[in-house]
Amino acid sequence: LVLHSLHSLERIGISRTVVAIGENAAQIVQAVQAAQFTMMINYVHVPPSLWRNLANAIVVARAAFPSDEPFLIVRADQLYDWRLLRKVASVQFLPTTDAFALIDTATRTLEWASGTHCRASCKTSECRCGRQWLAKIERRPDGRVAKCGHMLETYDAVIAGDVFAARPKIFEVVARLSAKSIHCTTADLMSALATKGGLACVEVGELSCHWFGTKTIIAAFRQLANERATLSPKKSTQASPAAPNASDASAAKLELPAAATDAGAKTHEVPGANSPNGVS
Repeated sequence: LVLHSLHSLERIGISRTVVAIGENAAQIVQAVQAAQFTMMINYVHVPPSLWRNLANAIVVARAAFPSDEPFLIVRADQLYDWRLLRKVASVQFLPTTDAFALIDTATRTLEWASGTHCRASCKTSECRCGRQWLAKIERRPDGRVAKCGHMLETYDAVIAGDVFAARPKIFEVVARLSAKSIHCTTADLMSALATKGGLACVEVGELSCHWFGTKTIIAAFRQLANERATLSPKKSTQASPAAPNASDASAAKLELPAAATDAGAKTHEVPGANSPNGVS
């Protein structure tokens, strides 16, 4: 997932990326270096006490962005089509805009966020079907975001993962929120910006099926792992004849990039006055 994000960012013209690393840091750095990217890649280390969410990683990455240029924020444990990142990287900042959020307005996405597909267990425990973990927004008539949060009763879009274009001003906001609660989230950050009218949005449009949240990815790979376990040959105490070809002896091994779930955020720079840098 980390490598996929980096390849996508390089593809849209990002010239510099800052990767916030924590757990499995050495493995991530090794995998990134082996990929031989042409863009500049820097690293910031997130201490274990701050491995809880992306907002904390953004605070740690603050020192890597001394200029006033806008940048991208891309969460590393989610999956995005590179064209979505290009949409966000191409935004035009107005003087009153602090950040842009990538949003999805598709009817089926809104149904998922409403809890239509929730199981009965969601009523008595943590909801994992979208009602609670998808951040929702309500837009103003001018298209800007009026409200943002996980438990909004009225909304017309959901935040598509965690992809944002932002000005360095957000570092002050997220630092203030983190000082109040170490558990603050990017939804809390965007809510604070929306309250002051500084949050705009970019719609995924025709690419509504081209982004995948963390829980979707976990569920997909858990199902794949279960299917492969079912297909694996059962152990036998009797000797079996040698397979004629090693590739036929067992199911294909699933090889993933270094784990990204707790890797945090990355930052990137896009050339040009109107092109944001990036954090993922």
